[in-house]
Amino acid sequence: MPRQGREFEKAVYTFVEALDPEAEVIFDHKVPDIDTGDPRQCDCWINTKFGRHIPLSILVSCKDKKKSKRKLAVGDIEQFCSEIASTGANIGVIYTNVGFTELAQNKAIAKNIKCCRLYESEPPDIPNNLKWFEYFFCKLIIRLDLKINLQTSEFKTWNDLFNLIVDDNKTVLDIISERFLDGYKQHIGLRHKLFPLDWNNEIELIEQKIQIQIICKWKKYKAQTQASLIDGSYCLSNQSFIGSQTSPEVNVKGNHPGENWEEIKEKNFDLPSKHILIISPSKLDLKSLKSILHKKYGDQSLNS
Repeated sequence: MPRQGREFEKAVYTFVEALDPEAEVIFDHKVPDIDTGDPRQCDCWINTKFGRHIPLSILVSCKDKKKSKRKLAVGDIEQFCSEIASTGANIGVIYTNVGFTELAQNKAIAKNIKCCRLYESEPPDIPNNLKWFEYFFCKLIIRLDLKINLQTSEFKTWNDLFNLIVDDNKTVLDIISERFLDGYKQHIGLRHKLFPLDWNNEIELIEQKIQIQIICKWKKYKAQTQASLIDGSYCLSNQSFIGSQTSPEVNVKGNHPGENWEEIKEKNFDLPSKHILIISPSKLDLKSLKSILHKKYGDQSLNS
């Protein structure tokens, strides 16, 4: 019958083995006790060389506390100190999938033991220490406003106006789309630690006595911390992380990106230095923009 925590031990072994291809990493290893000579079980044993020259042995202990959710305490560190001494390892590393109490961390620092936390598709439970990326999302909202004397106008719907041919054999929709794309590219390119800026543009058709205002605003969202999943190892001893991070799912087609995103209401919001910004739409061309405007406004009455 496999001992409790076997799967966690395998997960730690798999991760540690991938860290250094030149190191020998042994799972469920046995070494003779220094005092008695009896074999001692080691969850994971690493044989490596500092500078590829000086031999080092590392004892890795794996503590699966997922069920009890009990953080490792001072007693666990003291017990591990005894294991290190009995095996003759040069370095001791202790892994848990829950964490360590503050006193346990202090004890480990005093005894030069490395405390690590393994994450497997889990939210980071130590966001203040885990210096990782925060996810943001912004969605472009386009609105067209019209100034026209509708009582004398021949135009009834936006499609009537879109199809009007003006200068250079272009339609009104061509001009709106070109103006919009110019503003879109300009304001996307300006962002640096900032969300893209809102902007307006005005088109005047003198002969028809029509003014069209293009209003472009960004709805801004921040991912909830618990919805961002990480896989990897966090070392509490030196606050380093090795692994990967996955953002929450984003619904780019809906009115809202999803339940794991919260809207940012502040007008002036500086993005943190470590961030990933998802922009919708990320790319636009004339053809796709015309399709968007036709779908949103085409059949609408100019009175609405």
